Amino acid sequence: MTARNKFGLTKLLCRRMSYTLYVLRFTFYDGVMRLYCVRHGEARQNEERLMGEDDELSPRGIEQAEIIAKRCAAIAFDIIIASPFRRARQTAETIRRATKRDVVYSDLVRERRWPSLIVGKLVTDPLYREVRHILHQHNLSDPSWHHSDEENFLELRARAADAVHFLASRKEENILLVSHSAFLKAMIVWMMKGERATYQDYMDFYQFAHLTNTGITVLEQNNDAWKMMVWNDHIHLGAY
Repeated sequence: MTARNKFGLTKLLCRRMSYTLYVLRFTFYDGVMRLYCVRHGEARQNEERLMGEDDELSPRGIEQAEIIAKRCAAIAFDIIIASPFRRARQTAETIRRATKRDVVYSDLVRERRWPSLIVGKLVTDPLYREVRHILHQHNLSDPSWHHSDEENFLELRARAADAVHFLASRKEENILLVSHSAFLKAMIVWMMKGERATYQDYMDFYQFAHLTNTGITVLEQNNDAWKMMVWNDHIHLGAY
């Protein structure tokens, strides 16, 4: 298949999948809150395998943001809620320009905070691996434990609960959320188990469920119960 034909096929698939997401609003019954959760585009820390905190998008991430913005233009949603971190803000602003929707930034949906000691370290760095191992072992037995200035599991779970309540309390029925992998997974685990969610529950889901940069996950709330309708749809990226 030539590059031109492959590009044409990718465009066709994107149009079809965008239409599928677009009609969700009309094919489900009234009274349902729908969250279209988008992970930000690739950041420099993703590209270079760094433990980062507030990086900008990489050149590839900027391209991904443009692609997801075009797809989101075909989705019926009312507002964008986004993390204030630069990689999420850049992704949200790109979507805003394509969709003409307002953006609200909230610290509730920012990424998990890791110990400052390992921020900027390669994930292959011995210090990074040692600290992550210590965090994991302590959280298994005491999820309230702190290594230093990080957000421990109980704090992450509480913020995920606050974020879910904040989103559910809004008047909009269809919200596009731009956030981060670790936090989106924490939020979903909270939706599944609430206060019963353990650190092991979170880690099992975190390690099992991969979330691609700009992948779309669709969640619905009806009668206070949440369901996952779509996980990590990234067909818009084609052969990326």
